[in-house]
Amino acid sequence: MSLPVSYAGLRSPMAWFCVGIAAALAVFGGSASAVEMEFGFAKVDVTPTEPVRLSGYGNRATPTSTVVHRLYARAMALKPAGGEASVLVAVDSIGCPAVFTEKIAERLKDERGIARERFVLSTTHSHTTPHLVGGLGNLFAVELTEEESAAAERYTAALADGIVKVAGEALDGLAPGRLAFGQGEVEFAVNRRVIQDGKWTGFGETEEGSVDRSVPMLRVLSPEGELRGLVCNYACHCTTLGPADAICGDWAGYAASFLETDRPGTVALVTIGCGADANPRARGARETAVKYGRTLADEVLRLLGTNLDPIESAPQAAFDHVELPIEVPTEEAVRELAKSDNPQTRRHGERMLATLEAGGTLRDNYPVPVQTWRFGDELAMVFLAGEVVSDYSLRLKREIDDAKHVWVTAYANDVMAYVVSKRLRPEGGYEVDFSMIYYGLPGRWAENAEELLVGKILDLVEKK
Repeated sequence: MSLPVSYAGLRSPMAWFCVGIAAALAVFGGSASAVEMEFGFAKVDVTPTEPVRLSGYGNRATPTSTVVHRLYARAMALKPAGGEASVLVAVDSIGCPAVFTEKIAERLKDERGIARERFVLSTTHSHTTPHLVGGLGNLFAVELTEEESAAAERYTAALADGIVKVAGEALDGLAPGRLAFGQGEVEFAVNRRVIQDGKWTGFGETEEGSVDRSVPMLRVLSPEGELRGLVCNYACHCTTLGPADAICGDWAGYAASFLETDRPGTVALVTIGCGADANPRARGARETAVKYGRTLADEVLRLLGTNLDPIESAPQAAFDHVELPIEVPTEEAVRELAKSDNPQTRRHGERMLATLEAGGTLRDNYPVPVQTWRFGDELAMVFLAGEVVSDYSLRLKREIDDAKHVWVTAYANDVMAYVVSKRLRPEGGYEVDFSMIYYGLPGRWAENAEELLVGKILDLVEKK
């Protein structure tokens, strides 16, 4: 057999030995610079054990104990040889407030030595999961009774314990493995903002609207080639189910369960991308939530049969906050809100007015957490807080151009508001102008919020 011209200078036995090693590594999917990694996966049931008020829809007025599909916290731990461990948790929840996340992060640091930048708490934003203390504090038209508030306190504490437990079990299960990345696409997400003459007019299905339908996936195999765990991501609201439905993880929960059933022994984490302006195409039927879960699971299973890109670099982690400015309403505007016929709007105005009349001031910024995990030039993972619209993920995939793959997760570490892009501001509407009423922020984000947030993300992701 004749040799390629590039081999002509290889005369010494050592040179031929090195070529042989490189060729073998290419065949078996490794590289000479690959970092040995360990991975652990775990799953803990976090379904409420007593009647609780579900979150997601403001017209819910009574608690429920009916379970359609059980809720889980799932974790992936990873640790490079000689390096620090990192933990990603995905939980079936409407969204965890910052104070909740930070208490868990402190516990994991004290109990397991996990640095803050190496712990991510992501939520599926399912609208059929329990209300959490400290989150969406002005959601309900009918406020919680004392008994319901006590039940919410108990569930919030139990959820925190479950998350600490699942993280610990994943860490205890660390074992050698191989990480790989793939990306597919499914079509059930559709932009929900109906725009006429440049202005928001309501919710619907806007086919030409911005949406990110990509399905990034991480796969972990044992050294023997057995599937151990998966993480996948999709940018769409978990709102297939409506206010009348009971406890359920919606399409994200079904997708994870299908993957675990189809691949026994596997733990499958589902995270949510920048889908704050996207809904499932059809809504209202439980069968539809099951169908979309099956659709996502089937795409992940298809990806497992393709050639995936190995991820062989140890993750570099970064965590920080960016102070996003808020447009503070005038006292006159606050007084008008306090006169509203809508109970949430009136309550929001009354609370702000009480602050002003007591001599206080309304907050003019919010410290939004930003987190990144950077796997060399192979993969940049960005974790954003809040309900983030698709413009952000699409922009970041363009601007982070020194990584082969970019993965953007929203609803992570804190869910404190919608995070809209500058493009949406002139259109106005729910996400831009009204949603902060339910979260308790005084007003919408200032015009430069997007540039501040993206600038911070790029600063963190470029620290490699």
